[in-house]
Amino acid sequence: AEPGDAGYLGQAMLARNVLAVTAACLAIRRDVFLEAGGFDAENLPVAFNDVDLCLRLRELGYRVVWTPHARLVHAELSTRGADETGAKAARAQREQAYLRRTWGPWLDDDPFLSPHLLRSEFAARITPCRRTPPSWRA
Repeated sequence: AEPGDAGYLGQAMLARNVLAVTAACLAIRRDVFLEAGGFDAENLPVAFNDVDLCLRLRELGYRVVWTPHARLVHAELSTRGADETGAKAARAQREQAYLRRTWGPWLDDDPFLSPHLLRSEFAARITPCRRTPPSWRA
């Protein structure tokens, strides 16, 4: 987001709980990082290890909090390149499949996102409510 961009309904300007954040802007105490087992370099050597870590932290009872008070620049593809062809694409597909197998229910029913927003796009788009609260949130 650009500086001053309020985001959908001003959410980019609010400190709030989120399901996960990118490791490029993750601040975590070392002891908590180790308690959660750190990054999963075996199953997620390049991508999604930050999302996996955040979800494991949530299972341990920690919160993942977004703050609008930090200004960071993250240019991931400029350092590692896109995962669009060949071995990179195959590895990306394996990592995505692992994340989906491990965390599918959490990813499908993010408790911090409105059920009226599409999850398949970065831009907020309204969709009819398609879900009921999952049993793990009861």
